Amino acid sequence: MRKLVHGLTLGAAVLLLGGCSGTIPVEYETQSYVQINEGAAELGEFVYEPADAGEVETNQLQNTAVGSIYIAEDVSRYVQRATALEMQSAGVEIEDGAPVRVVGRINKLELDDLGYSVDWSYSVTYTARDTRSNEQIFQKTYTPDKRTTGKFGQPSDYTSSINLIILAGIEAFLEDAKARDLFVTGGWAGETDDGEDGDAGAPVS
Repeated sequence: MRKLVHGLTLGAAVLLLGGCSGTIPVEYETQSYVQINEGAAELGEFVYEPADAGEVETNQLQNTAVGSIYIAEDVSRYVQRATALEMQSAGVEIEDGAPVRVVGRINKLELDDLGYSVDWSYSVTYTARDTRSNEQIFQKTYTPDKRTTGKFGQPSDYTSSINLIILAGIEAFLEDAKARDLFVTGGWAGETDDGEDGDAGAPVS
């Protein structure tokens, strides 16, 4: 994969969250302070689970109030590109043929917009595989703390909320990857533990 530019800008119509349908403008720029400064990874497919299950459109956020909320790009693609930008900013090369392939599954990107505020929830699972054997060497689900914003405001309020909660998931993944030398040794340094929702998965065939 060619190196991605350090900036992601997607424009759309203005939206105030008030029981109506609309599109939130989204713009992502690197924000993480995590530094790895070595290693490389291939970026594989990212999947938006709610869309795959037929619950929402590929660029639609889950929400609880009346109306449908969208962003200007497929959620899976947006998170994939944000992940690539932050990995590059951390000093990890994104290239085809790297020893490790990183894929992602977005389990939830939801806003609870009933009432007078909006609670944003997010869950993402990152998986790393050996590119030669396709063996899983790492898997962990990250669920950042919810973020709360006002229901009525400028579009940039909602853009920031989406980006910050996605960033929280990426940073947690990068910290784990750094601790395990995932992009340098292929994740085999040290022990791995079985488990989900906070535990790294042991290698499987």
